[in-house]
Amino acid sequence: AALSTIQEQLRKVEDALLTTGPAKNQLMQELGSAERRCSTLERQCEESLCQQKKLMQQLEDARCLKEKGTEQLMEEVASSMSKSDEYAMELAALIEKRESAQTNLDETVGTKDELQEELVRAQGELEVAISRQQEIE
Repeated sequence: AALSTIQEQLRKVEDALLTTGPAKNQLMQELGSAERRCSTLERQCEESLCQQKKLMQQLEDARCLKEKGTEQLMEEVASSMSKSDEYAMELAALIEKRESAQTNLDETVGTKDELQEELVRAQGELEVAISRQQEIE
């Protein structure tokens, strides 16, 4: 009886070994697959981190360019405003000169009209004087 019990236990161990062998092989394959997947993920993670660093640098470069562009734009606006002020002052001076010239012209035209009236009166008086002179002669 003890022998049959031992033989029974031996058969169970043999059966266990037979089923354990393929299970072990499958587990080893799964382990190998998991290790390959892990190493792939580690490589992808490193690549992703490297890409992230590059993108962060590009972002920083873009910020710097934006700041420089903003500064340059502000300088151009200030320069443009300064030129606008210059042009406004020149325009005001030209308007003043034009008004002065117009006033002088108006005064000259007034004087010219007065002189023409005086000339007409003088011619009239001259004609009267000539006519009296002719009457006297």
